[in-house]
Amino acid sequence: MSSYKILTMSGTDPELSPYLGTLYVDFIHTLRSGCDWFKAIDEDRYYKKYKAEIPKFLARPEIVIRLACLTDDLDVCLGWSVSEGSKLHYVYVRKDQRRQGIGTSVLPKEFNTITHLTHSGWFFRKKVFPNIIFDPFI
Repeated sequence: MSSYKILTMSGTDPELSPYLGTLYVDFIHTLRSGCDWFKAIDEDRYYKKYKAEIPKFLARPEIVIRLACLTDDLDVCLGWSVSEGSKLHYVYVRKDQRRQGIGTSVLPKEFNTITHLTHSGWFFRKKVFPNIIFDPFI
């Protein structure tokens, strides 16, 4: 496993700029491919609408993004999370980097709600965080 560093910033932090492309692509594609509800939305409509929502979402004042980046090359992002107060919105870890603790390392210390889930996220939540509420309407 590669050594990595956790970078923490707001959704409007200028230092987030080099990571935005990755964040958008990972979020939009994995949410759609990993959740039957999002697969049911017309593909063009889904991508157009969700791409427009992400900047508004990231601009919320309490959004915190945690990125796990290679220690020796901070341009390489292995995984990330987006949270807001006690809400965890999304966690993503590259497939080839999973099951190494990266997802856990980007989680907020405390949260009581998850707003976006894929199939794998659903099972992980049930197993590791059974008392965490799923509420996509926040």
